[in-house]
Amino acid sequence: MEIKIESDREWRAWLASFVVLPFVPALSGVVILGLTGCVCWRSRRHLWGDRDLRLLWIWIGLLIAGIFSAVDPYEASLGAFNFVPFVVIFAAMSRVLTTVDRLRQLAWAIVLPAIGVCAIGLGELFWGWNVPGFPGLIDWQLVAGGTPPGRMSSVFLHANSLADYAAIVFALTLGLWCDLSMHQPPTSLDPPSRFSPVSQRLLLSVTIAANLTMLALTSSRNGWGVACLTLLAFLIYRHWWAIIAAIQAGIAIVLAAAFAPESIAQPFRSIVPYAIWGRLSDRMYPDRPIGSLRTTQWQYAIELIRDRPLGGWGLQSFSPLYEAHSQFYVGHPHNLYLMLAAETGTIATLLLMVVVGGIVTRTAISLICGHGQPEARSIVFAYAIAFLASSSYHLLDVPLFQIQVNLLGWTLLAGLVGVGSRSADQTQYTERVTSG
Repeated sequence: MEIKIESDREWRAWLASFVVLPFVPALSGVVILGLTGCVCWRSRRHLWGDRDLRLLWIWIGLLIAGIFSAVDPYEASLGAFNFVPFVVIFAAMSRVLTTVDRLRQLAWAIVLPAIGVCAIGLGELFWGWNVPGFPGLIDWQLVAGGTPPGRMSSVFLHANSLADYAAIVFALTLGLWCDLSMHQPPTSLDPPSRFSPVSQRLLLSVTIAANLTMLALTSSRNGWGVACLTLLAFLIYRHWWAIIAAIQAGIAIVLAAAFAPESIAQPFRSIVPYAIWGRLSDRMYPDRPIGSLRTTQWQYAIELIRDRPLGGWGLQSFSPLYEAHSQFYVGHPHNLYLMLAAETGTIATLLLMVVVGGIVTRTAISLICGHGQPEARSIVFAYAIAFLASSSYHLLDVPLFQIQVNLLGWTLLAGLVGVGSRSADQTQYTERVTSG
């Protein structure tokens, strides 16, 4: 059910919050929570009517119940703030993002700041920019040379978080490009509404270049892989088979330079920069400590799941348990799904996966079967690919502790509920009524 936004001013506040989100996440979060409260109040009679929300409220209940059995209840209660507020925001946004125009407008609001984020990152890496953080307003600080050193992190706490952000925005930008090439000019509330289609394509081209620059300079192998899969998905969507073949050939050359035997790899290494094949093959960072390896962290997470399969050890418990086990500190096990299973238990983790998987599946059915509004397909496809890109990134890292990434993930999922998956339900209902 769509909840009416009282005025254009309120919707502009939503859009402005996402424009400033990368730079002042605390301020943006406060505004979004305020707007969320307004929407939830107006829809208070319907918050239990949606099946996805009912299951998510149960999931939240399991997280809260797990606090009492956690090895550190205080840390577990703090860890709940990485999830509970975002589910409430999801509940509100799934009732706001119910039209194609709103999805399109929000996508523009998300992608445009990437140009500024890239510019700040370039200053950080090449011009030695240093900016101290301001507690309570800006939870990041700009460190000359990046974090870790030599890798662009820009307004994010770590290069991997920036890579996930860039992968999300890259998918949305490609979606807007496809959307612009397939139908009408933008509506009056779109951020670039005063620009001609040619100017908008130029702006999108600059944004794509900015995202590719960020992905390259973060040196995130995970980000590189996700970006390649994202590009492949859009090329398949547009049926550009010749470009797909060329990209596959390029990827094959890069993989040969990184992983083929020396005699075979040598000619390819004269073509592919060492920064790429050396990073992929991990030769740039030899002799890593055993405790820093993802495989070691995953193995220990699996052991924790075996010891407490149902209720888990409590949110934010992995890091101290792993440090006591290996005498090596890591903030998380570099896999969101193993982390949730170890910390919240398999029941809660499977419940969340069922809810999210159901939303994505219904969206896929809607796109494949042509349900809903034809003009919505490109932008819904972009939201779906952007969400899947971030979800795939979480297979090898856990950047959701960064508020910008976490909020974007739940927002993308809300967009799929608001326009993507509900259109399939509505179309199937109409067909049943008509046939009856």
